[in-house]
Amino acid sequence: MQPKRPAHAAGSDAAYQSLRSMLLSPLPNAEHLDAMDRNTLYGAIGHFLSAMAQPNVADFTSVLVNSPTLWLGAGDPNALADRTGAVVQAVMFAVSERIALIRDNVAKHRPSAAPRELRNWVEAIVEALPRAEERAHLPALTVLTGLLCGVHTARQKKPKLSLGLGALHTLLAREWTSVSAALLQALSTAQDSTHTRTAALVLVAHSADILDAAQLAQADDRLWVSTIFPALLAIFHGHALDHAFEQAYTSPDGIVVEASMPGVDWAARCEADSLFKRAGPLARVLSDALQRLGLAMEAEQFQAYLGEVACLTSLHTLATRLDTAWNSSVLAGAPADAIAPASREYSASFWRVFKTLLFATTMLLDAVVSAVAEMCPSPVATYPPGDATYGVWPPMPRSNIPLPYLRLLSDALHIYMPLYFCTATFGLDGFESYRKVFYSALDVLGHDAESCTQLTAALAFDILHGARPDATLARSVGHGERMHTTYLLLIAEQLAAELPQTMVDRLVLPMAQPYLEDTRFQDTFESAHAFVLALYKIQSPCTAELTPFYVDLVLASYPSLLTDTQLEAALTTVVASLSERSDSLAWWCIERLDIAMVRTRITDPVRSLAFARCIAALLPSVNLVLLRALLAKLSAAILHADPASTERTEMLERTYASLGEVDASTQEEAMHWWLEHIAVFTHSMPRRTELKEPALALLLQEYLAPRPALGRLSVFDRTLRLIACFSARRVAGHGEPCGRPFFLYEALMDHTSHAMRDRARPTRLGAPQPALLPQKQLAHEYRAPRPALADVSNRDHNQVSYTYAPHKPPAKDAARLGKSARAELAAHDIPTSHESACAPDAVVPILAAETADLSMRTDAWRPEQRDAASDTEAQLPASQSASFELSASHSSGSLRSDDSEALAVLGLDVDPAGIVTLPLDLELDAQRRVADICERYGQSVLLPQAYATQAERHELVQLGQLDRATAAHDDEMMRLGLDPEEARDASMVAEYADDIFEYMACCERESMPNPNYMDFQDEIQWHMRTTLVDWLLQVHMRYHMLPETLWIAVNLVDRFLSARIVSLAKLQLVGVTAMFIASKYEEILAPSVEEFVFMTENGYSREEILKGERIVLSTLDFTVSTYCSPYSWVRRISKADDYDIQTRTLCKFLMEVTLLSHLFLRARPSLIAAIGMYLAKRMLGGAWDDAFVYYSRFTEEQLIPGTNLLLEKLIEPGFEEQFVFKKYASKKFLKASMYARSWALRNHHELVAAQTTEYVYAPHSAS
Repeated sequence: MQPKRPAHAAGSDAAYQSLRSMLLSPLPNAEHLDAMDRNTLYGAIGHFLSAMAQPNVADFTSVLVNSPTLWLGAGDPNALADRTGAVVQAVMFAVSERIALIRDNVAKHRPSAAPRELRNWVEAIVEALPRAEERAHLPALTVLTGLLCGVHTARQKKPKLSLGLGALHTLLAREWTSVSAALLQALSTAQDSTHTRTAALVLVAHSADILDAAQLAQADDRLWVSTIFPALLAIFHGHALDHAFEQAYTSPDGIVVEASMPGVDWAARCEADSLFKRAGPLARVLSDALQRLGLAMEAEQFQAYLGEVACLTSLHTLATRLDTAWNSSVLAGAPADAIAPASREYSASFWRVFKTLLFATTMLLDAVVSAVAEMCPSPVATYPPGDATYGVWPPMPRSNIPLPYLRLLSDALHIYMPLYFCTATFGLDGFESYRKVFYSALDVLGHDAESCTQLTAALAFDILHGARPDATLARSVGHGERMHTTYLLLIAEQLAAELPQTMVDRLVLPMAQPYLEDTRFQDTFESAHAFVLALYKIQSPCTAELTPFYVDLVLASYPSLLTDTQLEAALTTVVASLSERSDSLAWWCIERLDIAMVRTRITDPVRSLAFARCIAALLPSVNLVLLRALLAKLSAAILHADPASTERTEMLERTYASLGEVDASTQEEAMHWWLEHIAVFTHSMPRRTELKEPALALLLQEYLAPRPALGRLSVFDRTLRLIACFSARRVAGHGEPCGRPFFLYEALMDHTSHAMRDRARPTRLGAPQPALLPQKQLAHEYRAPRPALADVSNRDHNQVSYTYAPHKPPAKDAARLGKSARAELAAHDIPTSHESACAPDAVVPILAAETADLSMRTDAWRPEQRDAASDTEAQLPASQSASFELSASHSSGSLRSDDSEALAVLGLDVDPAGIVTLPLDLELDAQRRVADICERYGQSVLLPQAYATQAERHELVQLGQLDRATAAHDDEMMRLGLDPEEARDASMVAEYADDIFEYMACCERESMPNPNYMDFQDEIQWHMRTTLVDWLLQVHMRYHMLPETLWIAVNLVDRFLSARIVSLAKLQLVGVTAMFIASKYEEILAPSVEEFVFMTENGYSREEILKGERIVLSTLDFTVSTYCSPYSWVRRISKADDYDIQTRTLCKFLMEVTLLSHLFLRARPSLIAAIGMYLAKRMLGGAWDDAFVYYSRFTEEQLIPGTNLLLEKLIEPGFEEQFVFKKYASKKFLKASMYARSWALRNHHELVAAQTTEYVYAPHSAS
């Protein structure tokens, strides 16, 4: 059934015949087409195309694409581009109208025919498009773009009527990529194709956001680059650019920009270009193509290609010309209100062009930097410096990063320097792409000290032109040079640790010094101070001589030049750095601060209070040697403030905040001081003082009096109880009256004292809970955690339990402290940093506020907890013992009692349903077969090999080619069952190999998470874990960390989520904290916490990540080393095929895929390694023979269930969008993911089972 067509749309309609004749008229009659109203012309095209009967659609499409007046009559590139854009809009209108006709006519009578009707209409148009002639490529691509955009728009509206729009989108995308590839190929060989190129790029811009990168990659990436880059560059080029802005002048009304100025004409020409408004989508297409080229080429090839197309050199030339022209005019550095009102329109057009240029440049550099970062070797190795020097600077260490990559990164950072006047105006915080490129390039360069030195020296040479830094001249330089200096200081701040000390002393620091006290230029002022503080953080030797000048400068600069936050940050950084090296110099800084506070008490009380707050802020920054003296000064400052004043309150609040940040080496001393003096500090304070922080005054007066509940506790434990009360105040809410939550404090304190007295006893199922507030009363104060399933039966729903986890904050190294400090540490039995890592028995309360919405629950599923609970059963009353028995029977499921021991031995207590493993009876049979195969393999293969090797050794001894002692040693190793070659390598510790792997097998079960922990979570779901793991894969790849780091991080996440209820807002914090812990455990050069803050896009602060680290380690009892990743087992299994590189690479990919599926939480690392190796061998045509069974301890039938799950994951729709697929699709990893998915799609219908088992491929439904 055809849609009803109005009478005027018939083939004989006069209006249609007139339009048809006009479109087919010869080229000299093109002025008739130009004379028509634009909306009328293209509206008629869209109307007739939509309302025409099916047989006439192809005819009208042929007329449209072969019209000489439409496609050949344009006089300039912009005119043809405008026409193509108009035709696209007309075809989009036609799609919309056709869908409306089908909905109104066909769908009412035959809804099922609607998709076929629309598809026939689209196919009729597509089939009518000419393909053979090159001149027809542009019209055909125009019509296809209109159809594609129209279908996409219709899909976005989500119509209720099913029209098969998804299939149409796929069809049109395939046709579009085919025609666009042919058009790009034709444009690459055409002599004069400016008009067509511009029009084609307009169409690309229309489709860039609709098509994905894989579809755009159907065309050769070199063609994309050679077509788009020159067109984008041509937008901004101009002959008059060098003198574009110099005619601007200053008048009483402000800076005047006249219409006749060359810069005005340049900006107007840029904005009038058809590609100007489409520069963003085109830049993204160009960026994707460049990145794909970078990933497919070697380092030298990529550098040579970029030099061939002159991408970086052309951008640097354009940026330098623009920088020179702008900064040589009076417009440079002028604020918006300094422009004359009549000229502000012109000024605004300048900045629109600058912003577009900066964005296009950033997208291109993003491709280069991303490709380099992904292709860099992992891990990055550092080599000692050679003999070569760079100018006057000493040789510096090199890395194994290829030199072409380092040069490309340096070129990218060179391009940004002349454009920094734009970046400084728009701001780094609002331009995320720029920040990513800038800091990513510096991050990779930071691994190579020699490249850092060369980059800094080259930038400084461009600024100083070979001269020495001069503080006098620096104060009178122009805006451009000052912007360049700011940019250099930003780079030096990030690379400070890698620069030679001579360069810091003789070049960078002299360039920064003039701007430390000159606030006329805020950006340069802040960059100079940031660089100096970076020197303090890395403890640069020059800071000792710099300190007197810098501290006096900071004190004198407040408050005119520095804010309160900047003052505290500067002083705490300086003192923290110096207290690690020189107690006397750190104390001098504290004395200067105290003197400044005393001197300003009368003349400037506000300034004096700020200095007093700084003294309180220094508490976490000093060592134990300086702490007592600092506390004396702090006591005097607090007592000097009037008790009834807000100054006293502010000082107490700041002191309390600092006490929460002190480390283990000074914590006890600080807490003793606090308890001894708090009564004096709060004496005479108003009882209803409103405090932002916890209600110190009333709370301390109420609870520090001697009480029976406190009598059995030490002073330190009383201090910890006090912290618990403060935390509870934060739970109850900052804005409530101080007296309201006291009952909550009472309950918390009673429970805290109970936990303190019995800190060694773990929380057990069925243990009596303290009597706290009813749940209803706490509804608005605290959200109680959901109980474990096994604890529901005997839990009083009107109670809330608070549990505590072991916690050991990092201590400073005692070796850095003086003799008196170390003696005091020993006297108080405070552990050093080395001891604290091994002694996690100290406890502090972990309450809801301290854990930031991470609530604790009993770990009912873990075997050790069940054993502890059974030991306690005899101590419980009869009723509670019965409740416990009910809980235990509930958690054990339907397994027989005589099976439980076998389950525990095999590790199947976390997979009783047999999702990843075999059922129990089959698993026991398989283990017996493993033992038989291993014995047979040893007797039939390994032993004959050993005897043959022994015979070869004896022949070599007789021939004099082998020493007798060596041969005797090898024979002894053979009798012990060891490989002589491995035994000769001391690092292999072959004699301990069996014991090591037995120990690893025991550790596996201890580090297994709860595979069903999502049942207890309130806000998160399994797909959110998949998203988190995908992000962790990106972070892991971004920082080129070791494979074990990733596996440990994911294991920490799962184990933590098995023990705590986590809110959705804190899920990423758990992930980044786990990666932070794992990197410190595995990496030689672990990323800093600031780098992890950057990776979260400042979603979490440094303090939140450090607090999360304490919480995670406390929750997991500091058990990180017990987890052995599948990589350890793969290295052993790989002996079976002599460490084949293709099999191992494919296996690594398959193992990382298991991280995305929560079903593999039931599988031990050794099983995951065996599954990955088994499927890799299957994909490469190998067999799972006795050698693999011997080294893996798994038969083929044991691996079938896990292999089926893994295949399901590989063939999931959208799997290509997962980062693990993109990671292993690169040449670096042999394109393993592409091969694996292709194999899985071809073979998933076949049986994936060994001949000895009845298991077949059957998808599992994940709960």
